[in-house]
Amino acid sequence: MKILTAHTACIYNEEDETDVDWMYTLMSLEMNEELLADYSLLEVKANPAQGLEGAYDMDLFLNLTAKWDEDFAVLDPNSLASYTFDDYYTNMIGSMGTKGNNWNNMVDYQKSLTESIEDKRQQASGVSADEEMVNLLMYQHAYNASSRHITTVDAMLQHLIERLG
Repeated sequence: MKILTAHTACIYNEEDETDVDWMYTLMSLEMNEELLADYSLLEVKANPAQGLEGAYDMDLFLNLTAKWDEDFAVLDPNSLASYTFDDYYTNMIGSMGTKGNNWNNMVDYQKSLTESIEDKRQQASGVSADEEMVNLLMYQHAYNASSRHITTVDAMLQHLIERLG
């Protein structure tokens, strides 16, 4: 790690090839803590020694703009393609969307596989909850009809006994 000076905005830490999580990440950059605490320390004025008192240092702005358009990182350690800041974040978001879509497809596949296995298990057990519910309702109606029949026959017999008796 380099020693930070008053004018250092950020430093680049070399990748540690033994640590996979450290390679190819933005964790390799570290901001100057003094600059984070006080942005006024970022020098954007020209050097008075050059006779440019009070003017902005346009070279600094042009260098920063040029750095924005330079390739700075790779998105995947298995790829040699490096990206600018804009391209990096565009491809990173696209990659996350693709991975999210893949995970959603896997979840949908697992759900359909689970349902298929459950259907086969139900078929193998020979008991269908729907069929059993239909049979239960059928037997309940048959019981109610039998009950009414018995009640009607009982009423008829009672009527005959009272009239003949």
